[in-house]
Amino acid sequence: MSAIARLDTARSIAACPLCGNAAAAAHTLPHAEARRCPSPDCGLRFADPQPDDAALRDAYRSLYYPDPDASPADPPSEIVDWDETPPGTLQELMETIAPRVRGAAPARLLDYGCGRGALGRAAREAGFDVVGVELDDEARRAAKSGAGLRAHADLAALRRNEPDARFDVITIWQVIEHLRRPWDDLVSLREMLAPDGFLVIATPNAKCLRARMEGARWENVANPTHLYYFTEPSLRRVLQGSGLETVERLHIPAAYPHHGALRRAAQRVLRACDLEGDVVLVARRARAVG
Repeated sequence: MSAIARLDTARSIAACPLCGNAAAAAHTLPHAEARRCPSPDCGLRFADPQPDDAALRDAYRSLYYPDPDASPADPPSEIVDWDETPPGTLQELMETIAPRVRGAAPARLLDYGCGRGALGRAAREAGFDVVGVELDDEARRAAKSGAGLRAHADLAALRRNEPDARFDVITIWQVIEHLRRPWDDLVSLREMLAPDGFLVIATPNAKCLRARMEGARWENVANPTHLYYFTEPSLRRVLQGSGLETVERLHIPAAYPHHGALRRAAQRVLRACDLEGDVVLVARRARAVG
């Protein structure tokens, strides 16, 4: 094998950060290779290499949170409303999870990666006592001023302010795909769950119909701030490795009231074939065996 051929082979194979198996390149993206672990017990898909911190900051300013001090003559290249799930969907989520919380006192909810506070606002309206964690300064300010959340920059800041804080519900809504080492975040969040608490996690489904049809053009793999592309099995494995067990998969939204009969039928088919757009799982602390 020539030196060039050996170099090409090395570029096309990387170790899966979750299970260590060799992962081949699935798509070539402008910013990275999208790789896929071939193990049927894992199947994690991920960006390799991950953008450095400076590149990620630029991407977030371009795609999510524009710099308020930027000159009007030099606006961000493209602002996409990535972090805003429709309010009706968030309301349906709250209506689904609220009855699961035990106790008479207002349940405490931590929204990890709260963005501008849309989910937190829906949770407050549903009667939850809400705390947010958001790294981005601009988004955190918006969550405080616009949604009225108590928002912290990270878990360390939350612990300093509330050392004994425990939460009945922790939401990680369209956030895990952004985390450099999501298993580490999940271990930390697991310790902040109340004894009967549960975690709700949502992420784009890398097996969905659009992902299969569009390949490297699928918006969730083309987005440079997305470092992982999960399927239900790979997300379950990450949860399990973090000391959490999956209780069930939710389908939110469930009704699609604005769709006609044909579109609702099509959505049911996508759901049955695991081709719907998102994976939403409910998890809790793993129970000790024996």
